[in-house]
Amino acid sequence: MERWELKAGLEAILIAVDRPVTVQVLAQALDASQQDMEEALQEYEADLHAADRGVQVRHRTHGGRLEVKPQFAERIRRAVPAWVAKPITSQALETLAIIALKQPVTIGDINAFRGIESAGTVQTLSNRKLIARAARRTHDTGAPTWPLSSRSR
Repeated sequence: MERWELKAGLEAILIAVDRPVTVQVLAQALDASQQDMEEALQEYEADLHAADRGVQVRHRTHGGRLEVKPQFAERIRRAVPAWVAKPITSQALETLAIIALKQPVTIGDINAFRGIESAGTVQTLSNRKLIARAARRTHDTGAPTWPLSSRSR
């Protein structure tokens, strides 16, 4: 495989994956020797730097990955809409599961079940429209509203 093909192949792999990739994995995927892959990676990094590109290869403990250069972080934040969903945390999943299985449930019930304050997590789930507040109990006007999963309405 010619050098330009190695660099194009490693670029494609680095763009496609969401975690660091080792030189060994790149070499195996592109049917190249580890030496050739290391040289191609060094040349690719030099090409990115020389061309004043917006990305760079960032070396981590478990390999390298293609990342946006830090000086463009603010511009990316402005360009990417705030509504783009971020992955849900394990704490939020746990809280959502409790609400789905035990609904209707109060925040106090959730706190007792999890053993930790969950108001922030419940608010996050509500902001993401994954849960909704149910009506207050009619016989107890001081009782907190009950979160429900948004599909239960």
